Order: sequence, then C-alpha cells, then structure tokens
Amino acid sequence: MAAPRPAKYMNVPKADLSTIQFINLLDKDGSELKKLITACKKDGFSYLNLQHGGSEKFWTDLYKIDTITKQWFSQSEYVKLKTPTVSLSHGSKPLETSLELSSHTKMALRH
Repeated sequence: MAAPRPAKYMNVPKADLSTIQFINLLDKDGSELKKLITACKKDGFSYLNLQHGGSEKFWTDLYKIDTITKQWFSQSEYVKLKTPTVSLSHGSKPLETSLELSSHTKMALRH
C-alpha cells in the first residue's frame, strides 16, 4: 500500500489519466494490457503504479543500470572510444565529430 501524501501535497491537482498497475503487466494480465493500450491511444500518457512488491526487481534493476551508466560516462573520452560496438552507429563518439557543428561551436567545445 502506498504511503499517504504529505499534507502539503493533499490538494495538488491530478490529471485525469488512467492508472496502470505494473504488477498486473508483469503477470501478463490481458485486461491491464488493454487498459495501457487504450490510455496510450486516448491520452498518450498514464500513471504507472510501482508501489506493489513485484516492482522491487524493477527498482533494483533501474538502480543497477543507473550505477553502471554513471560509471561508464565518468570515464575519459579516450577510454569510452575504446568500447567495442556492434555497428558504427553505436558507442561513444566525440561530440564535434558526431554532430554538424559550426566552427565557432567546435572551437568553444575545445576550451
């Protein structure tokens, strides 16, 4: 069960959107999937309830991904460029070679 909202957030307006139960999606519940598809078609947005026990793995995995991503991006450009990739469109590329930049912008990036 979700913790109650702090008093200062009790009267915050809430959009009239569907709430999708993540645990039901994990269980491959057909009605919840239909609800998600309907919400996507109708509004393009929905609330995703991640308060149930089945969401623990999601949060754990998300934390691990965040940690690994931060570690990788904290490396020098030189090290990142050595990372093997599956194609020329993957991996790290120096900013000035991966974008069409003006010479003024390229000069600013070097300083």
